[in-house]
Amino acid sequence: MLCGRHSAALQLCRISNMVSPHIRTLLEAKLGHPIRYPSDCARLSIDILAVTGQHLGVTTLKRMLGFANDVFAPRVSTLDIVASYLGYPHFSRLLDDIGDDSDLCPLADKKIIVAQRQPVGSRLKVYLPCPAHAFVLEYCGEMDWIVRSTSVPSLLSGDRLYIPLIVEGQPLTVVAMNRGGRCFGPMVIGANNGIANVENCSQSQ
Repeated sequence: MLCGRHSAALQLCRISNMVSPHIRTLLEAKLGHPIRYPSDCARLSIDILAVTGQHLGVTTLKRMLGFANDVFAPRVSTLDIVASYLGYPHFSRLLDDIGDDSDLCPLADKKIIVAQRQPVGSRLKVYLPCPAHAFVLEYCGEMDWIVRSTSVPSLLSGDRLYIPLIVEGQPLTVVAMNRGGRCFGPMVIGANNGIANVENCSQSQ
């Protein structure tokens, strides 16, 4: 098992639908007030700070709730604060609890892999664009993956990675890594250019 299970998840959405109706309803219920106007984001920001002890800016909330006409790729920490406010340890747990992908923010143009929905023993090959590298992950359950092969300098075969969510086109956040019995804190793979492609290679292994 991996140690240091800090909150982490990845998600990429168009701002017009960043928060699904279901999640928006959960936020309104927690806040005890409808979120209809940009000014409501200030009230929400204050309540999030009071509940979680973490700050989520008004501008960020306006983007997430559709009050800004731009495309927004939220940070892992941002999504986890939302999840924490709603009573979840991290965003992937929130997604898993909602369950129905049709109720999540749309990811029609992105491949998204929620660890908890993968069968144990399944394998993924993850490609990075610049420089061109790849590594193979095998799922061990409980968001725990083992590196089976790699050309990425920061990874070694046998590394155990705690990864809740993998999104094509986004950097890959590793919440914790276990290497030879030693536990390391969070790391980001593909920070500059994200993941180029993810393919299921279970049948070819």
